[in-house]
Amino acid sequence: MTSIASDRVRRDYLLTCRRCGRTWTVTYEVVTYHDLDGDHELHYLHGVPATPPWSSSLCTRCGGQRVKVLPSQSRAHDG
Repeated sequence: MTSIASDRVRRDYLLTCRRCGRTWTVTYEVVTYHDLDGDHELHYLHGVPATPPWSSSLCTRCGGQRVKVLPSQSRAHDG
């Protein structure tokens, strides 16, 4: 069965470094696909495919790898 794109939203993620305490927000475009194997999400930054924020985030201040990631909100894609 072919996957079908069913949802496209902009999702803000709140990131906090557990090393230095810096907090920042990153906005991804998230495309959700549904198929027989379940739901799948593809993440994009500035229109380019990207890894999800929880898989490889580093602190932009200290370079720390202990970054906590929380989705803060989703909003409809503008086009």
